[in-house]
Amino acid sequence: MLKGFRSLLSLLTSIPLGGGNIEDAARSFYAVPVVGALEGLALSAYLCLLKTLGVAAEVAALTYVVAHIALTGGIHLDGLADYSDVLGSRLRGDEAIAVLKDPRRGAYGVLLTAILITASYALTERAYRVLPSLELVALLIPSYIASTEAMYVASAVGRNEPYQGLAREFTLRAKEPGSISRNAALYLLAVASIAPVGDVQLTRLLAIASLAPIVGYLVARDANLRLGFVNGDVLGFCFEVCRVLSLLVIAL
Repeated sequence: MLKGFRSLLSLLTSIPLGGGNIEDAARSFYAVPVVGALEGLALSAYLCLLKTLGVAAEVAALTYVVAHIALTGGIHLDGLADYSDVLGSRLRGDEAIAVLKDPRRGAYGVLLTAILITASYALTERAYRVLPSLELVALLIPSYIASTEAMYVASAVGRNEPYQGLAREFTLRAKEPGSISRNAALYLLAVASIAPVGDVQLTRLLAIASLAPIVGYLVARDANLRLGFVNGDVLGFCFEVCRVLSLLVIAL
Protein backbone atom coordinates (compact mmCIF):
# COMPACT_ATOMS: atom_id res chain seq x y z
CA MET A 1 0.00 0.00 0.00
CA LEU A 2 2.67 2.51 1.06
CA LYS A 3 4.91 1.58 -1.88
CA GLY A 4 2.03 1.98 -4.31
CA PHE A 5 0.99 5.32 -2.89
CA ARG A 6 4.56 6.58 -3.05
CA SER A 7 4.65 5.58 -6.72
CA LEU A 8 1.33 7.35 -7.33
CA LEU A 9 2.54 10.51 -5.59
CA SER A 10 5.80 10.39 -7.52
CA LEU A 11 3.94 10.05 -10.83
CA LEU A 12 1.43 12.86 -10.26
CA THR A 13 3.80 15.35 -8.63
CA SER A 14 7.38 16.47 -9.01
CA ILE A 15 8.23 15.37 -5.46
CA PRO A 16 11.49 13.36 -5.78
CA LEU A 17 10.43 10.18 -3.99
CA GLY A 18 12.24 7.83 -6.35
CA GLY A 19 11.47 4.20 -7.11
CA GLY A 20 8.09 2.72 -7.88
CA ASN A 21 6.49 1.88 -11.21
CA ILE A 22 3.26 2.29 -13.13
CA GLU A 23 1.79 -1.01 -11.90
CA ASP A 24 2.33 -0.06 -8.25
CA ALA A 25 0.86 3.40 -8.82
CA ALA A 26 -2.18 1.97 -10.61
CA ARG A 27 -2.90 -0.43 -7.75
CA SER A 28 -3.11 2.59 -5.42
CA PHE A 29 -5.02 4.80 -7.85
CA TYR A 30 -8.08 4.66 -5.59
CA ALA A 31 -6.10 6.79 -3.09
CA VAL A 32 -5.75 9.67 -5.55
CA PRO A 33 -7.89 12.02 -3.35
CA VAL A 34 -5.09 11.86 -0.78
CA VAL A 35 -2.64 13.05 -3.42
CA GLY A 36 -5.01 15.94 -4.15
CA ALA A 37 -5.26 16.79 -0.46
CA LEU A 38 -1.47 16.97 -0.16
CA GLU A 39 -1.19 19.15 -3.26
CA GLY A 40 -3.93 21.48 -2.00
CA LEU A 41 -2.39 21.65 1.45
CA ALA A 42 1.03 22.59 0.07
CA LEU A 43 -0.27 25.28 -2.28
CA SER A 44 -2.80 26.77 0.14
CA ALA A 45 -0.11 26.92 2.86
CA TYR A 46 2.11 28.75 0.38
CA LEU A 47 -0.60 31.33 -0.34
CA CYS A 48 -1.27 31.78 3.38
CA LEU A 49 2.43 32.40 3.96
CA LEU A 50 2.42 35.09 1.28
CA LYS A 51 -0.71 36.60 2.83
CA THR A 52 0.98 36.70 6.24
CA LEU A 53 4.01 38.43 4.72
CA GLY A 54 1.77 41.01 3.08
CA VAL A 55 2.64 40.06 -0.49
CA ALA A 56 0.45 41.78 -3.09
CA ALA A 57 -2.41 39.73 -4.55
CA GLU A 58 -1.09 40.06 -8.09
CA VAL A 59 2.31 38.66 -7.13
CA ALA A 60 0.75 35.89 -5.04
CA ALA A 61 -1.53 34.80 -7.89
CA LEU A 62 1.30 34.77 -10.41
CA THR A 63 3.61 32.75 -8.18
CA TYR A 64 0.73 30.37 -7.34
CA VAL A 65 0.38 29.53 -11.04
CA VAL A 66 4.14 28.87 -11.21
CA ALA A 67 4.06 26.82 -7.99
CA HIS A 68 1.12 24.75 -9.27
CA ILE A 69 2.96 23.92 -12.49
CA ALA A 70 6.15 23.14 -10.56
CA LEU A 71 4.39 20.86 -8.07
CA THR A 72 2.46 18.89 -10.69
CA GLY A 73 5.35 18.84 -13.13
CA GLY A 74 3.09 20.39 -15.77
CA ILE A 75 1.77 16.96 -16.79
CA HIS A 76 -1.87 17.99 -16.50
CA LEU A 77 -1.35 21.16 -18.55
CA ASP A 78 0.33 19.06 -21.23
CA GLY A 79 -2.72 16.78 -21.33
CA LEU A 80 -5.02 19.80 -21.45
CA ALA A 81 -3.17 21.19 -24.47
CA ASP A 82 -3.16 17.86 -26.33
CA TYR A 83 -6.86 17.13 -25.81
CA SER A 84 -7.77 20.74 -26.58
CA ASP A 85 -6.30 20.21 -30.05
CA VAL A 86 -8.60 17.21 -30.47
CA LEU A 87 -11.62 19.29 -29.41
CA GLY A 88 -10.63 22.05 -31.80
CA SER A 89 -10.20 19.67 -34.71
CA ARG A 90 -13.79 18.38 -34.38
CA LEU A 91 -12.56 15.04 -35.70
CA ARG A 92 -13.38 11.56 -34.46
CA GLY A 93 -11.90 8.11 -34.61
CA ASP A 94 -8.50 7.54 -36.17
CA GLU A 95 -8.28 11.16 -37.38
CA ALA A 96 -8.80 12.45 -33.84
CA ILE A 97 -6.19 10.01 -32.51
CA ALA A 98 -3.72 11.27 -35.12
CA VAL A 99 -4.26 14.84 -33.88
CA LEU A 100 -3.79 13.69 -30.27
CA LYS A 101 -0.51 11.97 -31.05
CA ASP A 102 0.89 14.78 -33.19
CA PRO A 103 3.93 16.10 -31.22
CA ARG A 104 3.37 19.60 -32.60
CA ARG A 105 1.22 21.92 -30.46
CA GLY A 106 -1.83 23.16 -32.36
CA ALA A 107 -3.52 26.56 -32.16
CA TYR A 108 -6.39 25.29 -30.03
CA GLY A 109 -4.02 23.72 -27.53
CA VAL A 110 -2.06 26.94 -27.16
CA LEU A 111 -5.21 29.07 -26.99
CA LEU A 112 -7.08 27.02 -24.39
CA THR A 113 -3.97 26.58 -22.26
CA ALA A 114 -3.43 30.35 -22.29
CA ILE A 115 -7.08 30.92 -21.34
CA LEU A 116 -6.85 28.43 -18.48
CA ILE A 117 -3.63 29.93 -17.09
CA THR A 118 -5.12 33.44 -17.32
CA ALA A 119 -8.29 32.29 -15.56
CA SER A 120 -6.22 30.51 -12.91
CA TYR A 121 -4.29 33.72 -12.25
CA ALA A 122 -7.35 36.00 -12.17
CA LEU A 123 -9.47 33.75 -9.94
CA THR A 124 -6.60 33.12 -7.50
CA GLU A 125 -5.92 36.85 -7.29
CA ARG A 126 -9.58 37.46 -6.45
CA ALA A 127 -9.75 34.69 -3.83
CA TYR A 128 -6.46 35.78 -2.24
CA ARG A 129 -7.72 39.34 -1.98
CA VAL A 130 -11.15 38.70 -0.42
CA LEU A 131 -10.90 35.48 1.61
CA PRO A 132 -9.42 35.05 5.10
CA SER A 133 -6.42 32.72 5.18
CA LEU A 134 -8.17 29.81 6.90
CA GLU A 135 -11.12 29.90 4.52
CA LEU A 136 -8.74 30.00 1.56
CA VAL A 137 -7.10 26.82 2.88
CA ALA A 138 -10.47 25.19 3.51
CA LEU A 139 -11.56 25.73 -0.10
CA LEU A 140 -8.31 25.30 -2.02
CA ILE A 141 -7.60 21.86 -0.54
CA PRO A 142 -10.93 20.36 -1.70
CA SER A 143 -10.42 21.94 -5.12
CA TYR A 144 -7.36 19.71 -5.58
CA ILE A 145 -9.11 16.73 -4.03
CA ALA A 146 -11.95 17.17 -6.55
CA SER A 147 -9.54 17.66 -9.46
CA THR A 148 -7.69 14.42 -8.77
CA GLU A 149 -11.00 12.62 -8.19
CA ALA A 150 -12.25 13.82 -11.59
CA MET A 151 -9.38 11.84 -13.13
CA TYR A 152 -10.49 8.71 -11.27
CA VAL A 153 -14.12 9.15 -12.37
CA ALA A 154 -13.03 9.61 -16.00
CA SER A 155 -10.87 6.48 -15.73
CA ALA A 156 -13.76 4.45 -14.33
CA VAL A 157 -16.28 5.70 -16.91
CA GLY A 158 -14.00 5.87 -19.95
CA ARG A 159 -13.10 3.01 -22.23
CA ASN A 160 -9.63 1.52 -21.89
CA GLU A 161 -6.88 2.42 -24.34
CA PRO A 162 -6.59 -0.20 -27.13
CA TYR A 163 -2.80 -0.08 -26.74
CA GLN A 164 -0.43 -0.22 -23.77
CA GLY A 165 -0.44 3.49 -22.99
CA LEU A 166 0.46 5.14 -19.70
CA ALA A 167 -3.17 5.40 -18.54
CA ARG A 168 -4.29 1.88 -19.47
CA GLU A 169 -3.29 0.34 -16.13
CA PHE A 170 -5.13 3.13 -14.31
CA THR A 171 -8.37 2.82 -16.28
CA LEU A 172 -8.33 -0.94 -15.77
CA ARG A 173 -7.79 -0.63 -12.01
CA ALA A 174 -10.34 2.18 -11.67
CA LYS A 175 -13.13 -0.14 -12.88
CA GLU A 176 -12.54 -2.78 -10.21
CA PRO A 177 -15.46 -2.82 -7.68
CA GLY A 178 -13.13 -2.90 -4.69
CA SER A 179 -11.14 0.05 -6.00
CA ILE A 180 -14.33 2.04 -6.67
CA SER A 181 -15.65 1.52 -3.15
CA ARG A 182 -12.32 2.41 -1.52
CA ASN A 183 -12.00 5.50 -3.70
CA ALA A 184 -15.53 6.70 -2.92
CA ALA A 185 -14.93 6.27 0.81
CA LEU A 186 -11.63 8.16 0.68
CA TYR A 187 -13.12 10.96 -1.41
CA LEU A 188 -16.07 11.50 0.93
CA LEU A 189 -13.80 11.31 3.99
CA ALA A 190 -11.31 13.77 2.51
CA VAL A 191 -13.99 16.32 1.63
CA ALA A 192 -15.87 15.87 4.92
CA SER A 193 -12.68 16.42 6.93
CA ILE A 194 -12.42 19.94 5.45
CA ALA A 195 -15.91 21.05 6.56
CA PRO A 196 -14.94 22.07 10.14
CA VAL A 197 -11.92 24.10 8.95
CA GLY A 198 -12.30 27.86 9.09
CA ASP A 199 -15.60 29.58 8.34
CA VAL A 200 -16.09 27.75 5.07
CA GLN A 201 -19.53 27.91 3.48
CA LEU A 202 -20.94 24.41 3.18
CA THR A 203 -22.66 25.22 -0.12
CA ARG A 204 -19.36 26.15 -1.76
CA LEU A 205 -17.66 23.06 -0.39
CA LEU A 206 -20.45 20.86 -1.77
CA ALA A 207 -20.33 22.67 -5.11
CA ILE A 208 -16.60 21.98 -5.43
CA ALA A 209 -17.05 18.33 -4.38
CA SER A 210 -19.81 17.82 -6.96
CA LEU A 211 -17.54 19.00 -9.79
CA ALA A 212 -15.47 15.79 -9.69
CA PRO A 213 -18.17 13.35 -10.86
CA ILE A 214 -19.68 15.89 -13.28
CA VAL A 215 -16.42 16.88 -15.00
CA GLY A 216 -15.03 13.34 -14.93
CA TYR A 217 -18.18 11.85 -16.48
CA LEU A 218 -18.67 14.51 -19.15
CA VAL A 219 -15.04 14.55 -20.29
CA ALA A 220 -14.87 10.73 -20.36
CA ARG A 221 -18.10 10.58 -22.36
CA ASP A 222 -16.70 13.07 -24.86
CA ALA A 223 -13.42 11.17 -25.14
CA ASN A 224 -15.28 7.89 -25.66
CA LEU A 225 -17.10 9.48 -28.60
CA ARG A 226 -14.11 11.28 -30.14
CA LEU A 227 -11.24 8.89 -29.48
CA GLY A 228 -12.98 5.71 -28.42
CA PHE A 229 -11.06 5.64 -25.14
CA VAL A 230 -9.65 7.67 -22.24
CA ASN A 231 -5.89 8.18 -22.01
CA GLY A 232 -3.47 10.24 -19.93
CA ASP A 233 -4.08 13.42 -21.92
CA VAL A 234 -7.80 13.17 -21.23
CA LEU A 235 -7.13 12.71 -17.52
CA GLY A 236 -4.88 15.79 -17.48
CA PHE A 237 -7.61 17.76 -19.24
CA CYS A 238 -10.06 16.59 -16.53
CA PHE A 239 -7.77 17.73 -13.74
CA GLU A 240 -7.15 21.24 -15.06
CA VAL A 241 -10.77 21.92 -16.06
CA CYS A 242 -12.04 20.79 -12.66
CA ARG A 243 -9.38 22.86 -10.86
CA VAL A 244 -10.24 26.09 -12.66
CA LEU A 245 -13.98 25.53 -12.18
CA SER A 246 -13.26 24.99 -8.48
CA LEU A 247 -11.32 28.28 -8.39
CA LEU A 248 -14.35 29.94 -9.94
CA VAL A 249 -16.54 28.62 -7.11
CA ILE A 250 -13.96 29.80 -4.55
CA ALA A 251 -13.70 33.29 -6.06
CA LEU A 252 -17.43 33.90 -6.36
